[in-house]
Amino acid sequence: HDVLKLLGPHEYFFIMGEDSLDYVETWKEAPYLFQVLQWIVIRRSGSDRPIEELMQELRLKYQAKIHLSEMSPMAISSSQCRESIRHWYQTGSEQDWEQLCHWIPQVELSYIIQHHFYKNEGVVDHG
Repeated sequence: HDVLKLLGPHEYFFIMGEDSLDYVETWKEAPYLFQVLQWIVIRRSGSDRPIEELMQELRLKYQAKIHLSEMSPMAISSSQCRESIRHWYQTGSEQDWEQLCHWIPQVELSYIIQHHFYKNEGVVDHG
């Protein structure tokens, strides 16, 4: 609750892969999150998984605002992105930076670097 209060009255979106929808109700403060966030569920291209029924159940149960979006496949996983960011911290290589910019929009990548996200595995430095 505190973070959203600090950020102020805006519309916030949470983007997640379709597989995460199965266990989102187990998250801490899930009912609150359903009330204050717009949810974007990303369906992988070619997936025929029937998630519309689960989305409708969550809409009815929590009055959740859930939207479905499809995504073209990328030949990179989030784990590989994090590992590449950690590698860039070590090397500072321009080639590594260009590759990261190909995968991650530069605004978001700059934010990640500025806040030292993924610098050390499992550790986030907010300072």
